[in-house]
Amino acid sequence: MTDDTGAPRFRVSGPVFDGLAFKPDSTLLAAASTQGLVDIWDVASGELITQLHGHDGTVYCVDFHPDGTRLASGGNDGTIRLWDTETWEAVHVLRGHTSYVKALVFSPDGSQLASGSGDRTVRIWDTVSLAERARQARELRDGASTHVP
Repeated sequence: MTDDTGAPRFRVSGPVFDGLAFKPDSTLLAAASTQGLVDIWDVASGELITQLHGHDGTVYCVDFHPDGTRLASGGNDGTIRLWDTETWEAVHVLRGHTSYVKALVFSPDGSQLASGSGDRTVRIWDTVSLAERARQARELRDGASTHVP
């Protein structure tokens, strides 16, 4: 859908949205919704690709990892969810804030994720160790399913 200037226009899932983020290659746009969803849009076609469910209540903020493989979302439930951008599954749920998460940003090299909360704290998360734990869990899962004695 385009407006009268020819610029793409997207209709998000909620009546209001709080955060937007482009995937680093500019192919996708993520929109944080007051409906507890994250809408993922194809920028070129304007088509809704998927809606991410997982937060309880409003999603306030989103940010893509610099390499485009992960999307972070933060919401009213005080959690941060990291989504795999190929499968759109939540691969991590980060807990530590005691109030809503209102702001998120990955460091330029992607090794850290900063989150700001209504609990008046900013937390810095080590995304390298999160990725390593996810890799180990995948290896354990795959090894367990393919292991033949």
